[in-house]
Amino acid sequence: MNWRAVLRAEIPTPAPSPHYSHNPQNSSPSANCGDCGDIGDRDSKLLEALAAACAGLGIKPGEVRAALAVEDVEAWEAGELPGETLTAFARSLAQLQAMATGQVPSHYTTTATCRHCGPVWTWPEDGKIRARPPVLSCPWCWNRLDRLPIPRPEPLPCGDCRHFMRRADHPRLGSCAAGEPEAPAGLWDAERRACLYWLPVEVKP
Repeated sequence: MNWRAVLRAEIPTPAPSPHYSHNPQNSSPSANCGDCGDIGDRDSKLLEALAAACAGLGIKPGEVRAALAVEDVEAWEAGELPGETLTAFARSLAQLQAMATGQVPSHYTTTATCRHCGPVWTWPEDGKIRARPPVLSCPWCWNRLDRLPIPRPEPLPCGDCRHFMRRADHPRLGSCAAGEPEAPAGLWDAERRACLYWLPVEVKP
């Protein structure tokens, strides 16, 4: 996992760890703690540093601490994980939490079409706000896999959604397999809706 890409939220991954490189021979707690009675004190200092990193982000230091790998904690104790990186990591986690509820990050100002998710909001590739070419995956892919909401740049037709179940007695009417609200008569396939659970008809490999 490339932690730098994760901190920029440029790949779809849930609450990852920076995964700093370390010496495998020193990976066990007994090999690194020295005086193991100091573990609680060191963790307390780490939480203090994380509290500063989380200031104003709406995420708790304990949540960030839980997302750090053993290697990351060792790197922080060795002075190899600066406060700026902790802040960037906390910001990334806060952004991922917001995205899980269907919130669009403020810097996602352009659009792209994901092969699996369809039209989505994303970040400008070159700083210019314009539609990006189709992509094989996107930052919203984990939302799709976890059945979480995906905000759309524009309303999309129900008939193009994999959840649309066409009725046998009418060529244009259907119902929503995802359980989204619909009229008593059903959904018209050409009706465009700002649905957070719309997904494109599955693409055959």
